[in-house]
Amino acid sequence: MLKPSRIVSGTKKLIMRKLKEAELRERLKSYDDPTITDHLYDFGKMLVSEVIERNNRLETKAGSIAAYSIGLITLLASTYSIWKGRVSTVGILIGCCAAFTATVLTVWAIKLQWYEAPSQNDWFNGDVLDNREDLRKYHLITLLGVFDCHEAAADKKARRVGWAQLALFTAAGSIFLSLLFALLT
Repeated sequence: MLKPSRIVSGTKKLIMRKLKEAELRERLKSYDDPTITDHLYDFGKMLVSEVIERNNRLETKAGSIAAYSIGLITLLASTYSIWKGRVSTVGILIGCCAAFTATVLTVWAIKLQWYEAPSQNDWFNGDVLDNREDLRKYHLITLLGVFDCHEAAADKKARRVGWAQLALFTAAGSIFLSLLFALLT
């Protein structure tokens, strides 16, 4: 069974079938024109750069969410004597718990992670070293592995950052409603 890859574009989800290494090897055998390999190689480098940049943007967003969440907790803790007894403690507690959850999720999203990277053996593979075109095709297979590894990491990060964002909105909403209720009563 083929594992789909989801790409979100606006509100639509496009489902793309992941290419298996065996399928890639068959496709690479199906042509002889080196300009096709050049094009595939350039496109593969662009895809790897894009997925690495996507990971970087997700980590930046996670850092911002963590900062807001920690700031919210700090603000509530430092102003405790002001709002104690005037604002619903339950609402503030829910807000603090949600902000803490957002912080934990963002730390989980940006934690150190190992990625697949080309090895020296991939670079100088002895089985294909005597043929430039075969070596470039082998490097395409390596690029696919690197891309798949980074894409899987980006998918995990995106889910965790999305949940963290929801937790931060829940925290802000809970605190806002608690303050609004205190002002109206």
